[in-house]
Amino acid sequence: MNNYNIIFSRRPGTAELVSILFAVCALLFARMNKSTFAAIKAAWQWLFKPKTYFASDGEGVTFNGLQIIGINLITAAVCLILSISL
Repeated sequence: MNNYNIIFSRRPGTAELVSILFAVCALLFARMNKSTFAAIKAAWQWLFKPKTYFASDGEGVTFNGLQIIGINLITAAVCLILSISL
């Protein structure tokens, strides 16, 4: 019967530290990719999926995220033009 001893040293070698660092970086990279793709998917759906918003009178207005961005850009341009003093 073989008697294997596991030895824990107080000072780990460079190879061990590099392998632990590589493993941690790989896990963080995988997690970042998963979160990034989930955010891109949610943003893509918001941009192109039409949604109906209702006012207090009960009539709905349907538009998507691209139209919201367009309205905000036009509003920002008008505010910028109106803020210029001659």
